[in-house]
Amino acid sequence: ALPLAFDEAEYFLFNVTNVIDALDEAASDVVYFKDGGFHRAKRYAFKPEAVRDQWIFKIPQQRKGFAFVTDRFVELVNSAGLTGFGFEHLWSDQTQPAASPKAA
Repeated sequence: ALPLAFDEAEYFLFNVTNVIDALDEAASDVVYFKDGGFHRAKRYAFKPEAVRDQWIFKIPQQRKGFAFVTDRFVELVNSAGLTGFGFEHLWSDQTQPAASPKAA
């Protein structure tokens, strides 16, 4: 984690490097470029077996995009009383939903 210097509080920034092949493109609503390359997802669906043991991750299709987190991560943030987080529920397989941090 990279510490950030602020007088008001202590903040940290980190780069998510855990990239996993978790996006189920067939079950997602994906927009592709004309050449067939991945542009963006309007609706995400993930491979349950790929995200089951994860906390925070990125997908190869959006390495430079935002990170995804699982319910375990959200629960950890909430139980620790951490602030500055916002999460948007994106998907659920009934056992392991994934969320994306939202700008707080």
